[in-house]
Amino acid sequence: MRYRFRYIFVSFLLLLSIGHSVNAQKVIELVGCITDSRTKEPLEGVMVHIQNTGVWSISDENGCYTIDKLDHSAIVVSFYLLGYQRQSVVMHLKDGKNIRNMTLSEMNLSLDEVVVTAQRRTESLSSSFVIDRNTLDHAQILNLSYVTSLLPGGKTIGDQNLATGAKSIALHAGPSSELGNSSFGTAIDLDGQRLDNNALLGEIRGIDLRNIGSSNIESVEVVLGIPSVEYGDLSNGMVKINSRKGRTPFMVELMAEPKTKSIALSKGFSLGHGIGTLNVNAEHTRSITNLASPHTAYMRNNINLTYSNTFKDRMGHPLSLTASLSGNIGGYNSEADPDEFKDTYTRMRDYVLRSSVKLHWLLDKSWISNLTLQTSVSYGDKLNETKTNKSSASTQPYIHTTEAGYHIAELYEANPNANIILGPTGYWYVRSFTDSKPLSY
Repeated sequence: MRYRFRYIFVSFLLLLSIGHSVNAQKVIELVGCITDSRTKEPLEGVMVHIQNTGVWSISDENGCYTIDKLDHSAIVVSFYLLGYQRQSVVMHLKDGKNIRNMTLSEMNLSLDEVVVTAQRRTESLSSSFVIDRNTLDHAQILNLSYVTSLLPGGKTIGDQNLATGAKSIALHAGPSSELGNSSFGTAIDLDGQRLDNNALLGEIRGIDLRNIGSSNIESVEVVLGIPSVEYGDLSNGMVKINSRKGRTPFMVELMAEPKTKSIALSKGFSLGHGIGTLNVNAEHTRSITNLASPHTAYMRNNINLTYSNTFKDRMGHPLSLTASLSGNIGGYNSEADPDEFKDTYTRMRDYVLRSSVKLHWLLDKSWISNLTLQTSVSYGDKLNETKTNKSSASTQPYIHTTEAGYHIAELYEANPNANIILGPTGYWYVRSFTDSKPLSY
């Protein structure tokens, strides 16, 4: 019995060693190096992503990457770095080491061919379209609500005036649809942070996108179908806005339309090997409503700071960290034209401060591929002040009571606290204030 047990045990160890050697022979690995097509220098920080798998890696200081634990299959590998054209290749993997070197070209306005429309995202499970930075530049998008004009069948809009009112997006329906509350229809996602206006007083037309600077946007994904359950309550698609991250050259962007002027400065700094990158963006944009009388205007002053870094361990499980801080100081002011001899106006303060921290960890286990953690907070200051002129040739009743019954109206001069007040005749001004300070976290 003892010899039989020893024989079985030795046979089991032999089978394990054979299985291990067979598995070792079938290790599939994807490696390569990525360089700049013009300078031939290695590119650090390139995201290498295998579509539909959740498996990804990032190139090191030598521009090289490694992805292992792959299966026999045809895969689509995407190479992406801020400021460069995204490249995707189809590969048929074999046993052992599969080498795929890549060269990336800088993205600029001198490209031979540019498609100024949204591109369908084929690897997505839902119906979605992606608008990249190059398309935004060529279309000269100043107002994010106009990205819908780049969708297939979208209507071209020439004037992107910010001073003509709140600018929101309602997919599949007009802004006045969604039973009068499009805020719960089309969701707006900014770098993973869900924007909402549930705490605003009297605003049900959807998220006002005027306070989001267009110069710091890297890409916009418009999901027309049903998004993932992770995005929560929505009924009419969503718009995912991705800001610039990583190292970039110093850029000065000037845009001008008859009624809108914009200037933006941006730079992505490398803080050193292993320390990460800091992307800084500042933008000033001003729109007016009338060229002959440029008193009514909307102005935004954006500042954006984004820190990003990827930490690596010996097990090949990179951890990506992104922390962002953004804000806007601006608003709307319909300052009275002195030629009209009217001291009326509408002033709206549009201050906002947003912050978020996101961790993305590649675990690459049989039961879990990636783990994402994110926290965010958003605070706004929306003080709205209006001053209107009123006039009446006859007295008008104003009901102040909240009780049912019969009441006798009294002149305002005699009893300003009467249940029913008889307003004065003549000409006067009325000032009203609406103050909202929404906080979302």
